[in-house]
Amino acid sequence: MKALSLDQPWASAIAAGLKRIETRGKRISHRGPIAIHGTLRADLEIRSAFEIRQDEAVRAAFAAIGITNFEDLPFGAVVATAELVDCVPSEELRKTITSAEAIWGNYGPKRYGYVLANIVRLERPVQCRGYQYLWDWEEAVAL
Repeated sequence: MKALSLDQPWASAIAAGLKRIETRGKRISHRGPIAIHGTLRADLEIRSAFEIRQDEAVRAAFAAIGITNFEDLPFGAVVATAELVDCVPSEELRKTITSAEAIWGNYGPKRYGYVLANIVRLERPVQCRGYQYLWDWEEAVAL
């Protein structure tokens, strides 16, 4: 199974159902199953991003998956699986995305949205090393 690494809290936002589009600067041709991996990066900028996005709905969604503060985020682990169903230029996405989705991505010019569907949060995150861009993750590890 292909995997995509994201900094936290973005990976867990996908697992919590808050984020359905991952924005990147590269178009991607892969379609199909994909594992969502949270990186090990846990710096002050990331902590600030987690805290800034904390309205009532976000707090409730994170709490539903056991995350009540920054230290609860699973770093260095696959947190969910999904289907990558499309790759859409950000200019097109800006016309249709909700404000709730917009806070979780960079929809600037010359960027692409990796559209996810059928997101399934792993009950227990699977610790593993991540890599840049798309990488292969042993699906059997998650079973």
